[in-house]
Amino acid sequence: DGATGYPGSLSNGLQQINSSPADSLVVDSEGVQSMQRCVEALSTALSSKEPAQMESAAKVVLGVLKDLLAVKPGPGNTKDAKAQAARYERDSFKSGSSGVGSGVGSAAMGEERPQRQSLRDKYASCPEGVGSASPRVPQRCKLTVDSGPVRCMAPTAADNFVAVGNLDVINIYDVTSGRKAATLYGHNGVVCGLENLGSSRMASCAWDSAIKIWDLESRRCLTSIEMKKELGTLWSMAALPNNHLCVGCSAGRMYIWDLNTASITRELSGHTNEVRRVYETHPTAGTLISAGMDCMMKTWDIETGACISTIRSEKSDGFLSVAPVTQKLMVSSACSGDVQLWDIREAKCVHTLSGHTCESWDAIPTAPDTIASCSGDKTVRFWDVRTGENLHTMESHKTPVWRLHVTSRGNVLTGSDKDMKVWAF
Repeated sequence: DGATGYPGSLSNGLQQINSSPADSLVVDSEGVQSMQRCVEALSTALSSKEPAQMESAAKVVLGVLKDLLAVKPGPGNTKDAKAQAARYERDSFKSGSSGVGSGVGSAAMGEERPQRQSLRDKYASCPEGVGSASPRVPQRCKLTVDSGPVRCMAPTAADNFVAVGNLDVINIYDVTSGRKAATLYGHNGVVCGLENLGSSRMASCAWDSAIKIWDLESRRCLTSIEMKKELGTLWSMAALPNNHLCVGCSAGRMYIWDLNTASITRELSGHTNEVRRVYETHPTAGTLISAGMDCMMKTWDIETGACISTIRSEKSDGFLSVAPVTQKLMVSSACSGDVQLWDIREAKCVHTLSGHTCESWDAIPTAPDTIASCSGDKTVRFWDVRTGENLHTMESHKTPVWRLHVTSRGNVLTGSDKDMKVWAF
């Protein structure tokens, strides 16, 4: 509100935040430092007196400030602390809000889900020095959660909560405190896929060949879809526009479900072995990518179900994951441990990132020019998208690391056979 033309008003705003009562606003030291860096960046833009640069910088920096602020039950009011905590947990799942500045949209049953924005798109319009594309990797472990085996992770409507597939149950964790907020029971096999559907809804799939839709607010299963056992176990899923969902099966087939009618609208055939990962390439592209243990990755037209292109592993290597980095690039991980960057349109490998000593279970973008990969060798590696350089290797996990996730606040989550860790830059 103070960014009306001179930097001093922002400094005044920071002073007001720092002097706020402890029971009304909690900002940790890392948050204050991040806010101060934002103020400096915005001050530089304002001093340039170039309207376009000032407006662009203001939108980016104030957006970061908004994400950093969260109203929490503070230590100053111990009398009603339990009641505040209960209200905070309950309200976090309502209307997609999580205190101040959640910014997460909501969608009722049958409405179109909120569109996913890639990190590259988010920072594409940043001025020089704000939202810089220079490689950054998290260095500090903020939190370790004794979660047990982690097989999948997904964001919820509340930006500080994450859903985790822990064998045959789904646990909801507060990633700021490590507190378990809820446990969802109902699957009879390992939960391998989770997708945020908007509002308080979450989709899951498991080895019991079941798809379930959950209401996180009431912690109830709204819908359970039992697929034919001959299709095998369900390995992956991706949320699509217009309340549709794509699931990948161990039999090599993929199915697009209309969740409004709980019916299959299209079958995608082409893989001959487990479809380990399914991902929408971009909210406006109208395409899917899939990774299979048959050593193939495929791009699909969502509307027609046609296979647009096929990439075959040169090493006869089963693919374990795939994720879009930009509209032109995607990253894959494989049984050999190799992590590869691919040009989607030309279906060719741009970089092969070698370093893991056994299967690499997951690889995702974590920043505009950085990707992370995890492995059965108990490490997490960060790579420069432009050069293929291994920027940093984390060796803090004691068991194989299965999944990675980036929160809306930019923290990186790593999930292993034993625990989940939250990392900060």
